[in-house]
Amino acid sequence: RLFAAGREPRNLVVPAAWAALAAALAMVGRGRAKRRWPVAASLAGAAAAAVLAALTVAPRAQLWILDLPAADLPFTAELHAGEGDGYDLLRWSPPEGGDAGPALAFMAIRSPSRAAVPLHALDGYARLRFERTPVLEMGPDGTVRFAAGPYLAAWGLRDE
Repeated sequence: RLFAAGREPRNLVVPAAWAALAAALAMVGRGRAKRRWPVAASLAGAAAAAVLAALTVAPRAQLWILDLPAADLPFTAELHAGEGDGYDLLRWSPPEGGDAGPALAFMAIRSPSRAAVPLHALDGYARLRFERTPVLEMGPDGTVRFAAGPYLAAWGLRDE
């Protein structure tokens, strides 16, 4: 899921729904409409339900953070999963009481079309370097957030 660009379920559901609707209309258009009408109605209903589901189910934005250890420390990390303000957070960091080493972290940000990671999710970092210039937008609630995009990698230097 980390490197999948734009793989949202609705990208496949909508074309499939339209194909089912077209097949249903073609079946009705060909003779013996009385026999084929129930099948066509079922397919049209399924197509309408798929389109409705694609429009109402929005994928969540995701933020992955990998805290990197010093070069001379063994790499041991625990996964901490949680939820932020409208996004999912997956963080791999040293176990409780473990030495984190330098304050460097690798991050990946995914903001699908109708969800976004807010900029304040990266407040703990003094410096950030992105693989490409990030596009930021103002949300309806006044929060600055990353604009829709499939994947954005970054390095962060934590405040110490």
